[in-house]
Amino acid sequence: MWVLRKRLWVAPVVLACLVGLSYYLDTVLRGYIERAMNQRITGYSVHIRAVRFHPIGFSLDLVDMTVAQDQHPDPPVLHIPRLRASVDWRALLDRRLVADFLVQRPKAYVNLTQARAELRDKTALRERGWQEALESIYPLKINVFRVQGGEVIYVDRGPFRPLRLSHVQLHADNIRNVRSPDHVYPSPIHLEAVVFDAGKVVLDGNANFLAEPHPGLRASVSLDGVALDYFQPITERYNVAVRGGVLSSSGEVEYAPTAKTVNLHAVSIRGVDLEYVHTPETAAAEKQTAEHIREAAKQVTNHPDILLRVDDVNILRSTFTFRNRAANTPYRVALADVQIRLANVSNQRAEGKVRGDMTGKFMGSGDAAVHFTLSPDVKRPEFDVTVRVDGTELPTMHERCAARLCRR
Repeated sequence: MWVLRKRLWVAPVVLACLVGLSYYLDTVLRGYIERAMNQRITGYSVHIRAVRFHPIGFSLDLVDMTVAQDQHPDPPVLHIPRLRASVDWRALLDRRLVADFLVQRPKAYVNLTQARAELRDKTALRERGWQEALESIYPLKINVFRVQGGEVIYVDRGPFRPLRLSHVQLHADNIRNVRSPDHVYPSPIHLEAVVFDAGKVVLDGNANFLAEPHPGLRASVSLDGVALDYFQPITERYNVAVRGGVLSSSGEVEYAPTAKTVNLHAVSIRGVDLEYVHTPETAAAEKQTAEHIREAAKQVTNHPDILLRVDDVNILRSTFTFRNRAANTPYRVALADVQIRLANVSNQRAEGKVRGDMTGKFMGSGDAAVHFTLSPDVKRPEFDVTVRVDGTELPTMHERCAARLCRR
């Protein structure tokens, strides 16, 4: 009986000691992990409200972790309510002691000011130490990485809706501490998310997270029902107004240090209204933008390590408008009820010529048809085009006349 009573007293004492040790370890671990992450990240600062260590199961919870940009810390660019690091028990069957990371309800937020600061910074994204900071949380190598209920928000200037991905679900498995040859991707990865409240993106494929100087990815990608007018705050900086329109697409992507390929099988755009306005005030900026586009085209056209290809593009029930307010007599050119089909679009001359057909109502009254072929070549592009327009009322091209006709 005396031995039993002694054991009954010992158990609460041991339990109290374990609880006290756990609180002490939580405080020590919070400070250690926070310092370790901040030492590895460049240009950003990490703050962790609390750390919870669970001896049973050897798991670790980071609670209310925020990441702030040093130049513009308010608001933080990332908030993670809970990050759990634990042993990947399934991998023990293969005699591998590795970690399982679960990130719950993360919210990434970037505004225009923060995005511009990131672009101006000369430190490349892959050199900022994000991967090293993540690895410093837990003593085991990461083998499984999961995201549940994630959200990504970009806010531009002006009274526009933010660009928003929600319900982000990510699962990456078999993230091994073994470097793989080129074009070998050992880690299965699956991503799905809601795009701009109604659209959907799904990515399925494989990755090589240990490739240098940045991770590699090869996957199939599909977009469905993505609203294009969400991009209006970005397009308006280039004098392009976007109203309506829905994008759907599917294809394959490979992005790795030794290969960059985007091969889309089909791209469909329905019901978009695009308007480009040329003004005297923006003429210089437009010229500079055009020069940047030409330089970018030179960088990718016939580049041996870059393949950009779209098998089939269909633009349906759309409207394109050009307004020239810099001319002595301002005018407007519009094409309504547009149907466009492009085939074999590529940046490589060896892929053959781009073929295109377009029909529509020129100025809302004349039947217009365009057929063209294009061979991508920076030094000597080959372009062949045939245009036919019948029955257009020319007075509608003058902005004032067009306005009077619209009021009739």
